[in-house]
Amino acid sequence: MEKGEELVNVEETQLQADGKEAVLLTSKVPLKNEKGEIFGMLGMYMDITSLKQREEEVVALAKFPSENPSPVLRISREGNIIYNNETSAPLIRAWQFGEDGKAEGKVYEYVMECFSSNANVQDKFKCDNGQIFLCTFTSVDNAEYINVYALDITKREKTEKELQRKLEDLENFKEITIDRELKMIQLKEEVNMLAKELGRTPPYNVEY
Repeated sequence: MEKGEELVNVEETQLQADGKEAVLLTSKVPLKNEKGEIFGMLGMYMDITSLKQREEEVVALAKFPSENPSPVLRISREGNIIYNNETSAPLIRAWQFGEDGKAEGKVYEYVMECFSSNANVQDKFKCDNGQIFLCTFTSVDNAEYINVYALDITKREKTEKELQRKLEDLENFKEITIDRELKMIQLKEEVNMLAKELGRTPPYNVEY
């Protein structure tokens, strides 16, 4: 913040009074005057501790796909879904498949990327029912398939949009405040000038 840079959606940990650690999604915006000097800061935060706990639970529950409340799928090198639990139905409807039942588009690209780079790939998918899933395509050593673990981030996406909207409101408020201060200075200068013309002592000490 000392350099005047905005920090948006940064995860930070905070030790609570009860000794427990909370995870906060924070955003900070510097306030600058007409000279570009920082004179304050606007900050907002959202407690995402429960969401982070859910993410950790998804990893743990991945060992039990059929019982997992989040979508879990297994896709072959050819692009065929060889396993999916019941909660993955909305996600499958959102993906592209050819007449032969093989995945196409982004999904197939991510499958191939997992095999070629042996690294995980993440992307968001929006379903026809409004749900938004963050999907992690995970390579498996010496296997002819990859696993996909999905997390419902619908609420988080909605909250982030609301946070962004409020940040924009704060930015607009900051601009209005600075403009109002400049107009106030201008009015004081005009009053001082008129006072001088009347031979009176200027009533305002205008400093920049």
